[in-house]
Formats: sequence, C-alpha cells, structure tokens
Amino acid sequence: MYINFLSQLRFLAGVYLGWGVGANDTANIFGPAVAAHVIKYRSAVILAAVFVLAGAVIEGPALMENVGGIAGKEFVVSAPGSVNLAFISSFSAAFAITVLTYLSIPASTSQASIGSIMGVGIALQGAASAQWESFFRMFIVWVINPFATIIVVFILYRLLAPVVNYLMHANIIIYNRIFQVLLVMGGAYGAYALGASHAAVCTAPFFMSGVFGDPGTSRAAYFAAAAGGAGMTLGVITYSKKVMGTIGRKITVLDPFSAFISIIGTGLTVHFCKMIGVPVSTSQAMVGAVTGVGLIKGVNMVNFKSLRSIFAGWVATPIFGAVFCYILIHLFLL
Repeated sequence: MYINFLSQLRFLAGVYLGWGVGANDTANIFGPAVAAHVIKYRSAVILAAVFVLAGAVIEGPALMENVGGIAGKEFVVSAPGSVNLAFISSFSAAFAITVLTYLSIPASTSQASIGSIMGVGIALQGAASAQWESFFRMFIVWVINPFATIIVVFILYRLLAPVVNYLMHANIIIYNRIFQVLLVMGGAYGAYALGASHAAVCTAPFFMSGVFGDPGTSRAAYFAAAAGGAGMTLGVITYSKKVMGTIGRKITVLDPFSAFISIIGTGLTVHFCKMIGVPVSTSQAMVGAVTGVGLIKGVNMVNFKSLRSIFAGWVATPIFGAVFCYILIHLFLL
C-alpha cells in the first residue's frame, strides 16, 4: 500500500504544471492593472489566487474528459503504465512552461499540455493513433483566440469610450475610483475564467488514468480539478511577477480604462472558449487584448519587437512539449 501511495504521488507533476499556469498565465490577468498602478502586486496576487481556485473547482471538472482523451486510449485506467505516461506528459508541459517563464515570455500552458499529450500518442502508436480531429479543432481556436480578443476589445473600447471620456472630464477622482473597482472585478472574473479553463490542462491525464478514482464519476473530476487549481494558486503566489511585468509594460502603455478593457476582453474570450470545450491561452488572449488597445491608440504605440518574441514562444511551446515528451517516453518507457 505504501508503494502504491508513492506511485500515485506522480500526479504532483500535474500540480507542477498548475504552478506553471499560475506563474505564467494567471499573471496576465492582473498585469495591466498593476502596470496602470490601480492595484498593488500583492493585492493582485491574493485576488488571482482565490478566484483561480474557485474557477477550477466550480467549472474545471467539465473539461477533464475532453482534454485527457485527445492522445487516444493511452491514458485510460486499463492501459498499462497509464500513470507513468500521465506523469511524463505533465512534466514535459511543465518543463516547457518553466523555461519560458524564466525567460519572461508569456507562454500557452494549454498548448504545452496538449502538445505533450499528443506526444504520448505519437510515441506509443505513431502519428495515426492521435486524435488529430480534436487537436485541429483546438488548434483553430488557438489561432483565432488573440484575433478574436482584439475584436472584442475594439468593440468594448468604442462602446465605452464616450462614457469614460465624460467621467474623466467631469470628475477625475470619481473616474479613478470607478476604474479601480472595475479593474479588481474584471481581474477576479479573468482569474475565475482561467481556473475554469485550465484545471483540466493540468491534471486531465491523471484523471483519465484513474489516479483520482473512477474517471466515470464526478467525484474524481472534482478532485482532479481541485489539484490543478491548487497548483495554479501556488504558482501565482510564488512566481508570477516577471510575466506580469511583460504583459503590463512591454507591449504598450496602459491607462486604467485600457487596462480594464484588456482584462474584460481576455476573460470573455477565455470563458467562451471554455464553454465550447476548448481550453485556450490567457497569454494569447491578453496579448491580443493589449495589442488591440495599442492599435486603437495608433500603430506606433505597439512594441512589435516584444510581440515577435512572444509569438516565437507560442510556436515553440506545443512543439517543445511534444518533442520533450516523445524523447522521455523513448528513454524511460520503451
């Protein structure tokens, strides 16, 4: 029983991946607000930690089967070594995110995780065994994600700008207080949407392999989502500051209104994609949102050099996760 218990602790690789989400993706939610000096970093961390955990527990279980099943049948309880495969998959994705976080590059944890899961299927049974239809459906949404957020931000900006301009000229003190409240509420919603979207990204392979109990039960999905949420909470508390600075300051200059629009646009896009069954990157959504604000103010307001670095990280993330997972499986399991 003791040995079996230790073997089940391999799900901590999923918690480690959740830490990467908290350190990288969750930082994006409050980055604009911190950069606009509306909320202190410490307060942003506390709010993000609370609401990302709430989102993971309340809505996270619904995505477990959808995410865990794209590798094929390798993660099911009856498959030999399924927990080992889940461990390697999660560790590979987490390692990719750790490297990109260290480099202060906003990365897509969902893409790293999906890439690693695909790497499992390809390593064991060849490319034909992977669920390419599901993968390409997710891939299309990933590509659309930042551009959709730009559109959402553009619409919100045009709709709300007249009201904001009126408030700013009527009473600047009231204007600042209103947007301080709105940014806190928007950040809380964005963190909730992230938790709901990414809990499955962290622990779905372990859920499918039976670590949290029978995958056919809601109880197992709940515990798997809670474990992913706990990892995300730890990540945002311990290592979110570097990426928060990249999002909030290096792409374009943000005022409180622009920061609010960026956060709300990101939250709406991520939450909508979660509802259609596809976990998407808050990094991509937020970069799209902040870029959209910059484009509204003028192309010269956007730092395209930073954007090129960020785009390179997005391309490298799923490839790195898949390749690293493929190598580890061939080194240690085959």
